[in-house]
Amino acid sequence: MSGSAPTSTPSPTDETGARGRDPGSRLWWAAAVLTVVATAAIYYLVSLSAIAPRTPWDENGVLELGRALSGDDNVTPMWTSGYYPGWPVLIAPIWWFTSSAATVYLAANTLSNVIGLATIVPLALIGRRIGLTTPQAVTAGALTMMLPSNAGLADYVLSEQLLGFLIVWAAYFVFRLDSRPSLGNALGLLAFTLGAVFTHPRALVVAPVVLIWLVGRAVLQRRSRRTLLLVVLVVLVTVPLVKLGADGLASLNTRGGFSQGEGLMRTLRNFEPFTFVKVLFTETWAQLVATLGLIALGAVAVTARAYVEVVRLRTFGPMVFVFGLSLAGALLAFFAGSREGAKYYGSEPRLDSWLYTRYINPFIIVAVLVGVAVLFKVVSARLLAVSIALAAFVAGVVVLVFADSLPTWGSTYGPGNVAGLRAWEGMWPTGQPYDIPLRPTLENGSRFWLVASLFLGVVMLAYAGFTRSSRVMVPFLVALTAVYAAMSNPSLAREYPAHIEAAVKSAESVAGDGYLSLDIDIKCRTGRNSRPTTVNWLGYWMSPRDVDLVDPTKEDFDADLIVACVDWDRAQSLGAQPLADSENYGFQVWVPAGSLQDELEQAGELASAG
Repeated sequence: MSGSAPTSTPSPTDETGARGRDPGSRLWWAAAVLTVVATAAIYYLVSLSAIAPRTPWDENGVLELGRALSGDDNVTPMWTSGYYPGWPVLIAPIWWFTSSAATVYLAANTLSNVIGLATIVPLALIGRRIGLTTPQAVTAGALTMMLPSNAGLADYVLSEQLLGFLIVWAAYFVFRLDSRPSLGNALGLLAFTLGAVFTHPRALVVAPVVLIWLVGRAVLQRRSRRTLLLVVLVVLVTVPLVKLGADGLASLNTRGGFSQGEGLMRTLRNFEPFTFVKVLFTETWAQLVATLGLIALGAVAVTARAYVEVVRLRTFGPMVFVFGLSLAGALLAFFAGSREGAKYYGSEPRLDSWLYTRYINPFIIVAVLVGVAVLFKVVSARLLAVSIALAAFVAGVVVLVFADSLPTWGSTYGPGNVAGLRAWEGMWPTGQPYDIPLRPTLENGSRFWLVASLFLGVVMLAYAGFTRSSRVMVPFLVALTAVYAAMSNPSLAREYPAHIEAAVKSAESVAGDGYLSLDIDIKCRTGRNSRPTTVNWLGYWMSPRDVDLVDPTKEDFDADLIVACVDWDRAQSLGAQPLADSENYGFQVWVPAGSLQDELEQAGELASAG
């Protein structure tokens, strides 16, 4: 084996032996500019509804951890399983300039979308390394980030935008290491890998992929073996330390410490092969539809190139890494989606748990980019045929085998979980159950599976028809992606505690003594998740007020106001009266007996005073 083997950095056309087209520089630059502008415009359009968090869990959790990391020691413990601190670290400085929850959310959402759009940069750099010209690479990167699974999260403040950004940069440094295995490039890979691990527990799967790639590279190629093995050692030491630190920081503002991952471990202990296979097909199908079939093209091209790298070139090249990264992320999502508890919200079946696009997406962004690159070059009929056959096989299994038993009327409890499929929500008869099994037809309540599959087939056949003409392919792909992303802009409920907030502010204007403090009776339960919903919302949204959690069986209330059940059994003993129009989530604001209550009663603020 030669110690100076050639680099394995691929071109999407390597398997075809075909020559890339003359890009027509001015036309391609026009396409690049247009696509970047269109992507930014869609992110802005989607973000317009982001006036408050959509969820009091994943969003409020990272926002409040950011507040704690900013140095605020008055943060209410959250009723969550904890969130890793990578994203909260970036949110923390926002809290230095404002204590308004609404302003913090707007700023964090803007920052998240800047990070999402900035992911175009490393994608374009990777595009250059797989044979695209600069304007082609920019266009491909922008198209990838325009897809609904990415753009559809533009009205959230979630960790996924940052996670995808870091993972793509890590992949870029794998490409750099392939062509120039220097210590600097190795450290770049290490830094972005650790950053991803620090950002989300799911990114822990990136570490073994990096390790396997580095070890395989070192074993198969002598060049810079010492550097690669040194990085392996550093990864083995630093990843557990980063995880330990992230676990600790994630516990700063939770009631019971960090516990994400326990559900996955229960799934592994109680593994159900049939459910796993079913989720494997439904989530793979979801990615095919969400990416307009581009993931099929990317998966086939990446797999073919990875085979060439290992078998013919006798090395672990960058496509081996992309293959491992995509596979690891997908398997993790399939296992997570196989949890029995994830299939229901209370007694109501969930649709989104069968179609998660959010969990897999950060790990397959580069593979999708490769799919776009394939369409920008002269591609072999064989590669296209295999991609179409793969998509048809998956769609056929889903439609003919699994779809009749899936609750299309079920809830999308987390709309961001299926961001890539929101364009199809008009075909989801949510809340209108039908008898199962129901084989999909073009007219019944299960038609979504069939219609979306037919749409996927038409799009992929269009790729085959346009592949010989970039003047047709590029406008078609840009227009299709833009329209699809715009149609996937969901109208999300923002269920912030508007009544409680308005009532408390009105009471403060009467009292005239600044912010009033609140205690929450954590023994009150008015429905499924009402208590944690109330705690998580008020802890964040009522900032900068002092919001404390009180167990009345162990301690007394000492705040100005008490948030408790509407039919609170302790109201009479405390002489408490409710503020008018102050109910959210089955809780309302009570005023204990005393001078404040007297003032508010005179001002007509109490419900009893109306």
